[in-house]
Amino acid sequence: MTNDTALVTVAVVDSDIVPSFAMTLGQAKARIEELQQFVRSQMVEGEDYGRIPNTPKPTLFKPGAEKLCDIYALSPAVETLRDKEDWDAGFFYYLCRVRLISRRTGSTIAEGVGSCNSKENRYKNQNPFNLANMILKMAKKRALVDAVLSATRSSGLFTQDIEDIVDEPPAPAPKRPPQPVVAPALAVAKNRLEQLRGRWSVLWAEATMELGIPVKDLPTVKETASEQELVEAGKKLAGIIQQHRDLLVEAAGGEEAE
Repeated sequence: MTNDTALVTVAVVDSDIVPSFAMTLGQAKARIEELQQFVRSQMVEGEDYGRIPNTPKPTLFKPGAEKLCDIYALSPAVETLRDKEDWDAGFFYYLCRVRLISRRTGSTIAEGVGSCNSKENRYKNQNPFNLANMILKMAKKRALVDAVLSATRSSGLFTQDIEDIVDEPPAPAPKRPPQPVVAPALAVAKNRLEQLRGRWSVLWAEATMELGIPVKDLPTVKETASEQELVEAGKKLAGIIQQHRDLLVEAAGGEEAE
């Protein structure tokens, strides 16, 4: 018996090697313009997103992420991937994932992950035992915003979790050309103003991003604010933040008592 071997030639299409566009350039442009129009007409600055001083793009807040989920017909499904609750040491850590599921097809459109722990700078001087639930919610919020930015392709418009950037040590400053000599007293005053503005940015991010306090309820400062004006406004802002945190702690205690 003779075994014959047949050679089969398979045609390779270019699109099998290099992926092609799923839509035309016109369709892509229309989608981007549609998203930009929605942001301008339906999303409210200070509630859905905010502009943190000294940052390049607005920051997407949780209410804004939820609005984008609604307009794109997406339902978030949240799960905790990892957690550590050390009640003896007062350390809490949560890693969460959010899947955005299409209400039309039931398929997963995008995923996002987010984590939070009680050793982050904003929690260092607070009682971690009263913050466990808040830390879990922050991890879920970060995962949601991460997923929404991915699903809606809106990372060109917004950034995420600017409070994380504020918490990190500042990046090395770029090299600058030699500056004119400044009188010592003037240099000290200038440095003091920069420190106060940096502190203001941290407090502002904490109030708007973490606690969700409306911008209209917060004091504001001008770019040309003096040292005294920055000090007074900073005290007011810190007081509002502390009052808000005290209310959250009281509410959490009431829930536990029930």
